[in-house]
Amino acid sequence: MSPLRSFSDITTAWNLTRLHPIESGADFVVCLCLSGLLGAKGAFRRPNNKIGTSSKGQHVDVDQTDLSSLAKLPRPESNGRSAAAVAATGVDRDTGGQKRVTNRESCYTLLVMRNRQSVALACSLICIVCSGVLLLLSFGRSIHEVMAAETEALIVETHLTVILPDNSDSFFRSVASGGRSEAVFQQVALEFLYYNSDREVGLLLRQARWMQTDGVLIYLPEQNSFKHEINQLESSGIPVVTLIHDTPLSERRAHLGFDDEGIARELVRMIGIGAEQDTQTWALLIGADSEGQPTWGGTRIAAVVRSMLSSYGGVELLSERAIVHGYFSGEQASVRLLREHPDLGGIIVAVPQTLGGVVQALIDQHRLGSIGVVGIDFGAGVEQALTRGLLDGTISRHPEQIGVQGVRTLIHAVRGEYIAEYHDLAYSAVEPTRGTSWQE
Repeated sequence: MSPLRSFSDITTAWNLTRLHPIESGADFVVCLCLSGLLGAKGAFRRPNNKIGTSSKGQHVDVDQTDLSSLAKLPRPESNGRSAAAVAATGVDRDTGGQKRVTNRESCYTLLVMRNRQSVALACSLICIVCSGVLLLLSFGRSIHEVMAAETEALIVETHLTVILPDNSDSFFRSVASGGRSEAVFQQVALEFLYYNSDREVGLLLRQARWMQTDGVLIYLPEQNSFKHEINQLESSGIPVVTLIHDTPLSERRAHLGFDDEGIARELVRMIGIGAEQDTQTWALLIGADSEGQPTWGGTRIAAVVRSMLSSYGGVELLSERAIVHGYFSGEQASVRLLREHPDLGGIIVAVPQTLGGVVQALIDQHRLGSIGVVGIDFGAGVEQALTRGLLDGTISRHPEQIGVQGVRTLIHAVRGEYIAEYHDLAYSAVEPTRGTSWQE
């Protein structure tokens, strides 16, 4: 929380103290101050109580006469009344029937008045001290409210938009979770937009520009043509960061992606030892676009896998099959492979978010454990199969870290800080021998 930076902040805090009496207690404090001052004034005022008369009929003020002078006042005896009679009745006809005050009564009255003055003075001082303390507390609370309002204004000043595919997939839910945690840490506001088809991506990009967001983080389809929408956002001063799939000809600010060739090498490494022992037939599943054509990334992975497996004389690799990523696509493709090749030795699932469907198909066909399987990402039943040693391994792309890195990079771009154009995202191989959880 930053300190008050100008006199205007102090003025604002004082106005809050005055305008919000219930919250700050300012009116109560002012009343206490006034009562304390009035009490102090009354305590220091000289009393003017007439408590006796002199022989000449003049009034005697207690605070102007000490006790010795009061004792020397003459007591006239008139109209034949003796001093004893006057003292007995306490009334003298010459004074108009008024009761005279004796020396003893004068002493007592003077002490009472002095005690009252001391009590009034003490009460006034207590009221003044309490008023000062309460005033400082209320003013400090107002300063705290001003500083909290400034911090809240800073938090809501930055609005970021994250565009992801359908959030029913566990991978993208984890990406969103990581983005939210980083947004809370960086004190920015996030808004998520989801699309169910590739045609909706352009509409969501235009919507982000109409919303006047401060930045856009987007997971693009692998085969996309949204260069125009991205350039419009950049020309409007809204930086765009792409995740995993890129549009390199656009003016997007940065791209965070994986090393497809490195992932392909890891897939081959996890099956290499078993493939050297005897001749096996392996199938390769790669990614496809919405029209069923192999994607550019899938073609690269297929080339690396085929090149590396060519060094193993006992491995026969079937022609790669392009499928759309997803649970049901993996399940259907695996069932067809098992029917066409009953002696299939293994499946390389180089399609993200598809391995769960492949595992389910092998369970249904009672082939899980007898066929080697390696893949990318996790899904239903994948972690359990790894724990039991029924899979050779998978590549974890750490989805939560993808969300964290994406939001962090976009915040740097919004703040005008330097960022590299390309960022490699981390991944790791998860194998049964390691016992590593995909959440690590």
